[in-house]
Amino acid sequence: MKTVTNTILASLFGLSLLIPASANTLSDLTTEVLTKQLTELQESIKNQTKQAIESTAKQLAEQFSLTAATPAQLSSNAQAVADKVQAEESPQAEEE
Repeated sequence: MKTVTNTILASLFGLSLLIPASANTLSDLTTEVLTKQLTELQESIKNQTKQAIESTAKQLAEQFSLTAATPAQLSSNAQAVADKVQAEESPQAEEE
């Protein structure tokens, strides 16, 4: 009976020494896994943000290219409108 009791006490003592080591190992593994996942998440967010900014910039560039005209284009359009108006008024002036 003493042998069994001594064996149980020795086993419990050995386990009590190993449990904190296991807890530290588990804690380190958990920290390592979480750090890796957070790093991957950060990279994913960076990539998504970059794509969203590029997409928005393209859309804005398209909108401004459709609505904004260069001074040369404005001058050309103004001249075309003036020519059209003058052409429409010329036959009327001849009729009067």
